[in-house]
Amino acid sequence: MRVSSSRLQLAGWFFVAVGVGLVLPALLAPSLLDAVYGLVRTGTPLAAPLDASARFGAALAGALTLGWGWCILTVGAGRPFPTALRHGVLAWFVADSAASLLLGFGGNAVSNLGFVLVTWWATTAVTVPTTADPSPRV
Repeated sequence: MRVSSSRLQLAGWFFVAVGVGLVLPALLAPSLLDAVYGLVRTGTPLAAPLDASARFGAALAGALTLGWGWCILTVGAGRPFPTALRHGVLAWFVADSAASLLLGFGGNAVSNLGFVLVTWWATTAVTVPTTADPSPRV
């Protein structure tokens, strides 16, 4: 089934923007990331700038959000779900692995390859029904 929706595309772009908004400051501008955390944090302010582990966590959260956003955006553009899932996983993989390597967590980048390979293996075996195929009974 193909879905085309401006709402899905808008939501996808929102998630992509939030993801990029976490990944880039974590990698390139830690003081900006501190400011982002300062805006959304409740309770006592941060006592010191975020350390490498906290930056890594923010980058991973951003990469995951970016990947979901790209998947939603691709579905909203009318692509079949297996294609959208592959696109989302690729977007996540690039952002997550780049952050892992740049922040000194290279082992995580290597382990990410497993997720990409399993996703590709699983989605290449999927057949996408056409409008000529009968709908399954529920």
